[in-house]
Amino acid sequence: MKKTDNISTYPILRMLREGIIIPEQGHFYQGDCLIVSDTSYVSSEKNKELFRSPTRMDGLILLLCAEGEMSITCNLHQIHLTPGMVFFARSGTIIQVEDVKDSRVSVVICNEDFLEKINISFQNLLPHIASLNNLYCFSLTDEQFNLLQRQISLLGDFISQPSDLLHYHEIVRSTGRTLFYHFCSLLINYLKSIRQQGIEIKTPHEEIIFRHFIQLVGQHYRKERRVSFYAEQMHLTPKYMSIVIRRASGHGPTEWINQNVLLEAKNLLRYTNMSIQEVTYNLSFPNQSFFGRWFKNQTGISPKKYRQAR
Repeated sequence: MKKTDNISTYPILRMLREGIIIPEQGHFYQGDCLIVSDTSYVSSEKNKELFRSPTRMDGLILLLCAEGEMSITCNLHQIHLTPGMVFFARSGTIIQVEDVKDSRVSVVICNEDFLEKINISFQNLLPHIASLNNLYCFSLTDEQFNLLQRQISLLGDFISQPSDLLHYHEIVRSTGRTLFYHFCSLLINYLKSIRQQGIEIKTPHEEIIFRHFIQLVGQHYRKERRVSFYAEQMHLTPKYMSIVIRRASGHGPTEWINQNVLLEAKNLLRYTNMSIQEVTYNLSFPNQSFFGRWFKNQTGISPKKYRQAR
């Protein structure tokens, strides 16, 4: 795999311009949302593929696989898509399409601005997703798949209308809102259906604290790994916050912080040409020796051996 000096974060417009996204039958809306319906990808060097190199998404992606198969690396986890499956990833996810076998997919990609305009917050899903953080795809029934696919197609049809149409933006945004609320309901119902019985139901207060904590970790984990820092930001004592986070998720705050740091460290070691010293600096470890011991404690191997392993 070709490495780079860093992992690029691509805005959607740049993805279009540089050919990372090829909308053969797509519709583009104000730089906010890209709809691709019935687009075929074949595993050929002559054909440009979606995310053919590791790319950090600056937007949310929702993909339905109608035909064929796709192998995707998503934050270092291998995902295999077959017909009837839906794939999703939030902004900040590192994606690379490894292999495609004559696949036909429907895709929605939108940035945070569009989600804000339609009042969709995926932070509300964190209490459901957090305990299954490696889940990026799941299977739908034929009825669910066909309805979601029709909604994507309908959104594309509305986007393709003249932009001076009366209430054009309201129509596009309301259709997008319906699509994403529908997907959220499917995701939550799926997660509930596979959850083990007997897990304590979280109180709304605990959910709010956990959701806020996860959001803060996503913003600050490169600089801050102290539980006390996050407790202070939330105006809680470290002890109380730790108890609530463990009740809400089954894991303590240090585990969640380390998980974010470790994932970023693995991505930098695997996908970039940064030296181990540079990775150490990027993640605010005091020195390379300290980072090496921490990484080995988390994974069982050194950063150098992890980088060399295939």
